[in-house]
Amino acid sequence: DSAGRIWFGSWGLGLYVYSDDTPAAKVLYHYTESPEDPTSLISNDIAAICESREGEMWIGTPLGISVLRTDDLENGTFRQYRHDPNDSTSLGDMRADVTLQDNTGQIWVGSRSGGLSLFHRQADSFARFKHNPYDVNSLSSDVVLSIFQDSKDRLWIGTRGGLNRFVGETGSFIHYTEADGLQNAVINGIVEDDHANLWLSTNKGLSK
Repeated sequence: DSAGRIWFGSWGLGLYVYSDDTPAAKVLYHYTESPEDPTSLISNDIAAICESREGEMWIGTPLGISVLRTDDLENGTFRQYRHDPNDSTSLGDMRADVTLQDNTGQIWVGSRSGGLSLFHRQADSFARFKHNPYDVNSLSSDVVLSIFQDSKDRLWIGTRGGLNRFVGETGSFIHYTEADGLQNAVINGIVEDDHANLWLSTNKGLSK
């Protein structure tokens, strides 16, 4: 993180924070779930870790998101965000598999079945973007595998149904699929090289 600590998310054993001291790092903090405590880590299975400019660590899990302030590591007091099927402003799905803070400070969360969620800090709520088969400008798939912002501040979303570029002015998406030259429509990861080319990892190799 920005203070030089190393965060490790495990699958089943919770969240670890290590020092970066050499020659051997040491565990500074270890957080685990406690179902009876609403301020604990929400799940011991960690899928994503993202540090925000507000001094928070956003922890994605199969049961939702836990948020921990980096000035509260000793107490380990987490805020929890879960999916509520009766609340359209809650997290879009129980699973939170990928998180990103964009250059404007907005937090984005992708899930394996609930599409894309955008956190509104002032309202402490989420806006949802999902696939709509009757809207060609909606997200191409609700299975979100990767989120990336490039050097031109464009937001890209990799899904099981192709690559999407978010159009912030309209809240719509531009789609790219095999018809546009992709090796495969399953976009597992997105990176940018020094020449502003996007490299996409798919189920059938790399696309550029």
